[in-house]
Parts: sequence; structure tokens; C-alpha cells
Amino acid sequence: MNLSGFTKGLHFLSGFITTPNKNLYSIREDFFETKTKDKTLKVKIINAKNKSDKKLPGVLLLHGMNKMGIDDPRILNLAYIISSLGYTTILPEVQEVTELKIGAETLDAVSLTVETILDRSDLFLDERLGFFSVSFCGGMGMISITNPEISKRIKAIATIGSYSNFETTIPHVLDNFEIDNYGTCIFFYNFIDHFEKNSENLKIYFYEAAMDNGLKRIGNLAKAPEILKNLSKKEVILLKGIENGKEFRKSLFEEFQKKSKSLMEYLSPINYVEKIFSSVSLVHGKGDIVIPEKETIELASRLNQYNKPFEMEITKLLSHGDTLPIWKQVPGVPGLASTFGYFFSNI
Repeated sequence: MNLSGFTKGLHFLSGFITTPNKNLYSIREDFFETKTKDKTLKVKIINAKNKSDKKLPGVLLLHGMNKMGIDDPRILNLAYIISSLGYTTILPEVQEVTELKIGAETLDAVSLTVETILDRSDLFLDERLGFFSVSFCGGMGMISITNPEISKRIKAIATIGSYSNFETTIPHVLDNFEIDNYGTCIFFYNFIDHFEKNSENLKIYFYEAAMDNGLKRIGNLAKAPEILKNLSKKEVILLKGIENGKEFRKSLFEEFQKKSKSLMEYLSPINYVEKIFSSVSLVHGKGDIVIPEKETIELASRLNQYNKPFEMEITKLLSHGDTLPIWKQVPGVPGLASTFGYFFSNI
């Protein structure tokens, strides 16, 4: 990586010292028709105002798995910071992601989203487009980018706090239910029918519990407690077992593991590394309680095995993928600047 890339990495990190001044950016909301023509894509396009009259390299920024989607203030702040470096930031909203869905439907939706943006050559300069995402969406995005229609058209990939192996990530998520129930609720929302048939009310409960967490709905605003009243006695017993028993959650996952091996392999980015043709920048918070850093370390090892170009930084400056850098330890800054700079220098 050249000095220019490292400087961009430092500039990127410096953007988190203060809240970006929104008055310095132009933001346009649009709806794009996808090639399937059966859905439209809501998109925000963000530029620094002093560069809004120029055609610039682009960064496709995929929002996290939450209902706010592209209106999430955290992802918008990240978009402003990327745009300040001289990029057009393209922020599409993926409905399946905002609905917390995990599976083929979501992977296909992300692929269609990336293809739709790639086909809009008016948005960015000379096919120079990078992909940036956080947490679980970083992993799903990486899988989607291996689609043959996409893989050689994305110049660089960056993920923060992502996962690599579904089979090893979920036990960690379930084990930390008492600390943060968000990931556990999403898992059971998607897969409760693997454990209990005719459990639609329980499925709704886990969805609303995840939403209560993500949207910080508490007290009278919380919706999951109301759904609880509609659960059958059998559903309540299962729910209490999940909420109160670490070993019970472990046993349920072991049951899921035996029956769903192919599904877990399908949902694991580590199995798609051979099909990646972009440079990859991997950043992960040390001690991440949501997705462990070993997920990124193992993905880096697999990238190295296949001689794929990448940089990785495991840092104490982050906690999880949607919690962005804070300047606590100056010695950790150069490594982060180098890894993010590697992403920007390859677009």
C-alpha cells in the first residue's frame, strides 16, 4: 500500500473523533429498478459537496441487520466519513436484511442489490467500486459478491466485525445471550421451526424481541411482552428453556447442527474464498462479545491459503462491527489506518 492509501486510512479514522457535519454533504434518495423488475431498490447517494460535481470512485455501503436500514445514524455517519475521502457512497436498503432474514432469500437479495448498483455506471468512476459492510452483513455480503456476475467487478472488500463460519459463530452468539440477546433472537426467529413445528407465535415473539433490542424499545414501547401473552403452553416452556438455560440453548444448536450441515456450509463465507477476486480488508474488535475475532482470523488464514490479497487488523479500539473506532490507544491506530487504507487504495 502506498503512502496515499495510509493517509486515507488515517483520514478515515479521524472522522470518528467528532460527529460529521451533515451540512458538508449532499444526499440524494432514489429508487432503482432491479434487473428482475419485480422490486425497486431504495438508495441514498452521498457526496461531499465540494466534490458533488465530479464523477468519483464509489463505495457500496451495506447497512447492518436492523430495522432502521439506511436511516440508521451509525451507517449514515460512516457514509459521510467515506464520502469525505473523495468517494461517492452508495447506500442501498435491502428489505430482507431489515427484516432480519438469514438464508438464500437474503443472499440473493444482496447479490441483486450489488448487481443493480454495478450496472449504474453513472454513479461512480470507471467501474471503480468497493464493498464495505459490518457484522453479520459483512459475511453475507462477501458470499453474495462471489456470484459470478459480480465477483470480478468489485475492486475491494472491507468488513468490520464479520463472521466466517456460521457453525462456529452461532454457539458464541447463544452463549452470550445474557449479555446481549439480539443475535440469539435473530437466530431463533429464522430457525425456530427446526425445533418446534407450528410455532408462528414464537417466531413473531423472537422477531419483536430482536426489534425491541435493536430499536431500544423499552417499557410500554416494547412489543415482545405483548406477544408473550399469545404463546401456547408448549411455546412458553420452550421459550423459558431458551431464555434461562445456556446448556439448553447449546443442546438445541447441537440438534440444529446435526440436521442442517449443508445449510451452515452454505451460509459460511469461509467456504467461498476461492471465488473472491477482490482485495480484502478485515477488521475485528479484540474480545468482541457478539462475533469472536477468531472468525476473522480464520478467514484470513483461508485467504492466505488461496493466495488472495488481504490485510487484517485485530484491534482493542473496537468492540463490535457497528461500534466504530474510538481513540483510546494511539499504538493501535497505525494498524487500523493501514488496513482501511488498503481498502481505499485498491478501489
